[in-house]
Amino acid sequence: MNNTTTNTEMYNGWTNWNTWNSYNWITDDELMYRRACHSTDPDHLHETMKNYIIRMNDRIDIDSVNWKELYNSFVCD
Repeated sequence: MNNTTTNTEMYNGWTNWNTWNSYNWITDDELMYRRACHSTDPDHLHETMKNYIIRMNDRIDIDSVNWKELYNSFVCD
């Protein structure tokens, strides 16, 4: 089974692997999750998270992340 995808293929119900994997990294870290919850829009989420995601060194293509989908996925109190 081949787990690689292109940027146009869905991955585990997400737009692509980059979006799915970014969500996993953000929700695995309480501080990052809280920061994501305080984002005001997808652009703010991108600015807040891009350096964190890059530091994870998990080959995530920041430009391929669907930041709107990520932003809409956070239901925070």
